[in-house]
Amino acid sequence: MIRIKGVNKYFGNTQVLKNINVEINKGEIFGLVGHSGAGKSTLLRCINGLESYEDGSITVNNKEIKDLTSKELREFRKDLGMIFQHFSLLERLNVYENVALPLECWGYSKEEINKKVDELLRLVGLENKAKNKPKHLSGGQKQRVAIARALANQPEVLLMDEPFGALDPHTKSMMQLLMREIWEKEHPTVVFITHDIDEAVFLANKIYVMSARPGKIMKEVNVYLPHKRTLELKDSTEFIKIRKDINSLLYSSNKNVE
Repeated sequence: MIRIKGVNKYFGNTQVLKNINVEINKGEIFGLVGHSGAGKSTLLRCINGLESYEDGSITVNNKEIKDLTSKELREFRKDLGMIFQHFSLLERLNVYENVALPLECWGYSKEEINKKVDELLRLVGLENKAKNKPKHLSGGQKQRVAIARALANQPEVLLMDEPFGALDPHTKSMMQLLMREIWEKEHPTVVFITHDIDEAVFLANKIYVMSARPGKIMKEVNVYLPHKRTLELKDSTEFIKIRKDINSLLYSSNKNVE
């Protein structure tokens, strides 16, 4: 479980997060939406210990992040996977080597690495691209590699920062389907941020809507949609209603700032 209580965050004199209170249950897929500058990425970085926070508490599986030593933080990150918008692949390495890299860093044997990488490449549909360098992959294929790499250590928590924001609409839809399929098989706790309301509703079980800076939680939205999701679901009455409600919240928040 991830529990965030009363978190405030400042950059200099500018407050970017204000009294953030969030609970994310184990195995839940959770979306965070809001305008640019609302502090979504900052909150994600606080969860994985890349940013400090002035007040409040963030616990992941009962571990208080700001109390961890450097060594404890490194061990803690074994159970975290990160996926970024711009893939962050090493161009000099092929697909297999990019996915194997975190396993090598954690000291897995060559036999364990071979078995795990083969499984992951099958999971994301890239078993025939193992020897390709990133420059020979499409955007969607690169993001599949990034997902496989993030899952390499079987993380309990997967953090995603605008994971499909750089992809074209068709590829983005295919990656959303893949992400739901992976979640159904592996059941990690997933926290993702996005500007795309459709994406948030399609992927998440629960969505928190953040106001403009200083970012604070305006509303928790439970997404009561079928466990097994298809793209046709985006045309359903319930999906459209949830999307409309979130858009209305964001619009009203933006007007208040203006």
